[in-house]
Amino acid sequence: MSERNIAGFEQFEREVMEMIAKENPKYEAKIMAQYEKAHVIKREFTGHGFFTDFDITDPADSLGCGYKVQLGDLTAEFPGVKYGACFVLFIKNGFIEMLEGAVNGDDPWPEPITQYKLVPSLFTLIKNVIDKYDPINVGLSGQVKEFRQEDYYCSMGDEPHH
Repeated sequence: MSERNIAGFEQFEREVMEMIAKENPKYEAKIMAQYEKAHVIKREFTGHGFFTDFDITDPADSLGCGYKVQLGDLTAEFPGVKYGACFVLFIKNGFIEMLEGAVNGDDPWPEPITQYKLVPSLFTLIKNVIDKYDPINVGLSGQVKEFRQEDYYCSMGDEPHH
C-alpha cells in the first residue's frame, strides 16, 4: 500500500476500532485509550485483507490480567466487493494485540479505501432491538397467541376453516 493510501487506511482503521469498542460498552473507554496510545509494530496487507499488530506500554489501561477475547461484531461494505469484509480485534492479557480485516469471498481488498459503510453484525442489530419485542405468549386455550388481546383460540380473526 502506498504512503498516500496509508493515511486513508488509518482513518478507516480508527473508525473500525471505534465501532468495535462501541459495541462493547463495558470496555469501550479502555479499548480506545489503548488504541490512542498504541504503537503499530507491523501492518501487513495480504491482498485480501490486513493485519495490524499493536504494542501497548501503559499497564493502566489493561482490561484485566489474563483477559483474552476476540471482538468483532462488525462488517464493512465496499463498492466492488461482493460480500463485504469482516473484522476481529484480538485482545490478549488485557491489551489489544491485533486487528484483522478480511474480505468475505475472493474479491481483493479495496485500495485505496475511499467509499465504505461500516455495519454492525446481524447479532448486534438483534441484540439492540430484542427488548422491543414481546415474548411468546400462551393463551387460555394453550395456543400461541397471535394477538395480545387473544385469550382463547379463535376469539379473534377469522373462524377456523376445516
